[in-house]
Amino acid sequence: MASTKTTSKSPAHAEAASRLKERRSPWPMVSVDDALTMVLQQTPTSAPMQVSLQEALGCVLADDITAPEPLPPFPAAIMDGYAVCSCDGPGVFPVMGRLTAGVDPDAHGLILAPGYTCYITTGTKLPQGADAVVKIEDTAPPEGGTREGGREKRKRRRLPSAF
Repeated sequence: MASTKTTSKSPAHAEAASRLKERRSPWPMVSVDDALTMVLQQTPTSAPMQVSLQEALGCVLADDITAPEPLPPFPAAIMDGYAVCSCDGPGVFPVMGRLTAGVDPDAHGLILAPGYTCYITTGTKLPQGADAVVKIEDTAPPEGGTREGGREKRKRRRLPSAF
């Protein structure tokens, strides 16, 4: 029969266990506002200065910068996906076209009809009738959709119910 040897806990182990049981901070609790005030009191500040653009690397702006006009000057897709009318809600919709950056849907007379969607790439102007883009990762071909040569054979997309 094998014997087992037991040893008593070391003093360091006992002390660590005792500290874990207590779990109290030696410092007083402060509110978020007081903590922020303390941090800001310790943060060095400097007077605003004008520097050239080449010297500005690593600097922090003293004032907000605003553009005199919106850029781009039209509602644009900020991700690849499907341009939709949000009022259509979730569901399976026919894809009525494909828009890529640099293509103006107005110049081609493309207007998104209710109940349809249009594939759109980042930076492309939204077609009339669209007020949102569902990112491609949040869509799927409808069940039973087939692929031919790496492309969808059926031109429909299922939009998420969270939309």
